[in-house]
Amino acid sequence: NESLPEAHSSLGVIAWEYHRDRARAEKEFQLALQLNPGYATAHQWYAEFLSADGRHEEALAEIHRARELEPLSLIINSVVGYIYYYARRYDEAIVACRKTLELDPDFGPAHLYLSWIYIQKGMRDESAAERRKAMARSSVDNQNEAGYQAAFKAGGITSARRSTALDTAARTRGSRNGLTGSGCPAASLNISPFSGTEFS
Repeated sequence: NESLPEAHSSLGVIAWEYHRDRARAEKEFQLALQLNPGYATAHQWYAEFLSADGRHEEALAEIHRARELEPLSLIINSVVGYIYYYARRYDEAIVACRKTLELDPDFGPAHLYLSWIYIQKGMRDESAAERRKAMARSSVDNQNEAGYQAAFKAGGITSARRSTALDTAARTRGSRNGLTGSGCPAASLNISPFSGTEFS
């Protein structure tokens, strides 16, 4: 159905992640938002796309709009921190991740992002502590954390989600909390690498 924003946003991620067709991906994200400007998940995924493309100010505008629409979404709040991190605005990234942890202290991705941020700030003890928390709160271990970070550097957060078991633990917590408006890009199409309706 050409009128479904969920379909277009999922097609955007497929074009981005699988076909490396950035022009098509952006077109699909924009069309999704034209069809439904209030669709928080499309704003989130478009923000991730823009961040991976180095368009940080545009990415921040999109993710802040997503958070306005879904202020209790754990993944959206944590992606705010991720995008600040990718823009090298580390203090703001820390604030965003801490706000996520105020919503759910057990949300592993926020702890993991904090560990990366603290490394960039030279705060090695704090980084190690956050990494331990991330591992304790999800199925992440040293090996798949390295894979997650490598995938993150190569293809952004969406690619990183595919490479580890973080999404499984996070989706479980999201379902437990009844949060909406977030999730992995192809969830609505039930494509297994992005399966599940929540990463929050």
